Amino acid sequence: MDNKEENLKIDNDDSSVLINDSNTSKKNKILSNKNYKSQNCKVISYNKNNKTLDVQFNGYGIRIKNVLNFDNTITEVSILYKSEIGKPDFEYKL
Repeated sequence: MDNKEENLKIDNDDSSVLINDSNTSKKNKILSNKNYKSQNCKVISYNKNNKTLDVQFNGYGIRIKNVLNFDNTITEVSILYKSEIGKPDFEYKL
């Protein structure tokens, strides 16, 4: 493989920049749907052993994995989400 054909991909929060080895051309690609909405959700439970947090989101239970050092006295958390629950492109994060 020729080095001129090889591309490097650099990820930024808002865009990805493609740079070839000759540095003669740069292309900015705007990543779509980076706009998350926020909603306060009631905490149902936290499992310290499995590191999972269960919250109530619009009447549905959502389990968030890999939650470290959660304080059990907190009764409400803010969830960032995009799309609608039940759709394939629904995403959420803490």
